Amino acid sequence: AYLPAGSYSGATMKSNVNLYLAPGAVLRGLTVRSTTNSKITGRGYYCCAKMQVYYNTNFHIHDIVIVASPTTALRTGFMLNSGVHNIKIITGRTFDGMDTEGVFNYIIEDSFIWSGDDNIAVGSGAGDVDFRKPSNTDGLIIRNNVLKHTATGRNVALFGGHIGHQYVRNVLVENNNGISSETPVEIQAGNGAPLLSGFTIRNNHFEDIRGKYLGIHSMDFFAWGGCGNGSISHTTGAAKNILFDNNYFYSSVGSGIISGYSPTQNIDNVIINNWYINGVKATSLSTAKISLGPYVTNVRVTTDASPLPIMSALPKSSIMLTLADYQIDP
Repeated sequence: AYLPAGSYSGATMKSNVNLYLAPGAVLRGLTVRSTTNSKITGRGYYCCAKMQVYYNTNFHIHDIVIVASPTTALRTGFMLNSGVHNIKIITGRTFDGMDTEGVFNYIIEDSFIWSGDDNIAVGSGAGDVDFRKPSNTDGLIIRNNVLKHTATGRNVALFGGHIGHQYVRNVLVENNNGISSETPVEIQAGNGAPLLSGFTIRNNHFEDIRGKYLGIHSMDFFAWGGCGNGSISHTTGAAKNILFDNNYFYSSVGSGIISGYSPTQNIDNVIINNWYINGVKATSLSTAKISLGPYVTNVRVTTDASPLPIMSALPKSSIMLTLADYQIDP
């Protein structure tokens, strides 16, 4: 399907379709649900409405520009073998740039995202993607992106909360450039006792940091309220097997915090290797400006010259999965 220059309102994607937005094409309103082998490409614009993309297999977005959304610009959920590539999201309001909820073998790469709240939020609890269904994330790559954040939130937020996730695992965040943020990376194991495991954050560059360098928490989300994110409880989760390797932070303010919630809702096995603050390599938690709260074990600051292997959780299946394999019914 080819959309030449012009203005278009409302569309619904079908399977096996390449929707091409030509330069000068402006599309307002699009729902992509339950498709297979489809994609959106081109040099046109998606404008003035959130894009909802959920329950799709092998769906990709290339090259388009998403602007002026009245809420989170791009929401994706229950996606298999899919991704976004070289897109631009520009929304100066206090909303997220892109949220994902339950993705398996998914990639976000080579893109520019400018938003007021989180640039990329994983496990956001977005109501548009059936927040009442706990979902899993396994196999997510976030790489080679430029991230600009202008209000509150993070360049990359890795949640395990809001709606009772069973797990978020095998996540790689690499070669990204955060040019402005309140917190570059935050990992939060919250509502529903999720397990966050197998995260590798490496070769990233973050500057103009207005708050923390880092936050890793098992935390109670109850005070956040419902806010369209499902039923909030006091139950929290755990995070383990997390590697930070060769990351650079530039800021005159800031610090980091790693904190658990209970002996079982804890943080364990965090490696911080080649951690640079304003060009100086950290050799201890003190020089890394990271403090430890309760229920935190096995946190190490190292200076190994060679890149460390990717941290992994349980291995992903080599068999082609279906959406039902990583969605857990309530």
